Amino acid sequence: VRDLDPYGLVFHAGRWYATGHDSATNEVRTFRLDRVASAESIEGSFEVPADFDSTGHVLAGLAAVPYAHEVVVVLDTTLAQARRRIPRVVGDLVEVPGGVRLTSRAERLDGAAQMLAGLPWRCTVERPDELRAELRRLARRLLADADADADD
Repeated sequence: VRDLDPYGLVFHAGRWYATGHDSATNEVRTFRLDRVASAESIEGSFEVPADFDSTGHVLAGLAAVPYAHEVVVVLDTTLAQARRRIPRVVGDLVEVPGGVRLTSRAERLDGAAQMLAGLPWRCTVERPDELRAELRRLARRLLADADADADD
């Protein structure tokens, strides 16, 4: 049982999230609404902080969910271009010498390789080293697909 002062509702990737002050932890928390068994309104009022960004809070929380791998790459682009193409939920973007560092998390490295291959920029893998092998595997498969005859 929780008492939540809801600061906002956010719809993302087919799910609804409520974010706000949770009295049990005295922190701003996010709850997936399909996991809430029941809700009721209680007496009282509260103030939503003037600068609170519900969407930003939910997306930052989703990006921080632990996964099997931390993926860190430097993209050969500008921060503005990267922000236009890469949603905040994918990971953190920081301008660095030579481009933009993307720090993300992935359950499977083959999925991370596919995501990187879909971006229009070159990248340098900082970690994990195993991601390089996945990128090579994907590149070999794509080359084979490109060289395959339509009749095969």
